[in-house]
Amino acid sequence: MTVAEETAPGATLQTAAAVKLHADIAPCESPDHLDAICKLVWAAHFANELPEHEATFLAACIPLCRACPRISASRRRRRTSFRSSAPLRP
Repeated sequence: MTVAEETAPGATLQTAAAVKLHADIAPCESPDHLDAICKLVWAAHFANELPEHEATFLAACIPLCRACPRISASRRRRRTSFRSSAPLRP
């Protein structure tokens, strides 16, 4: 199960701001970007754009993304090129 599937909003997120922030969390690849989104979540909460239960849910999604192993684009290219350059064996 992917992080996006584990943190699927379902009926939990009701505001447009929460849905947008949730969509920004899963594709993050750097801890700095996740930190920035976490700050946006709580800033939106304190600006009364997000109810507390939605802010808490979104904040709980962020550690799941941090724990998910990410493969950088350069590593993906190396893996692909390594496999394609290997000789085929019968």
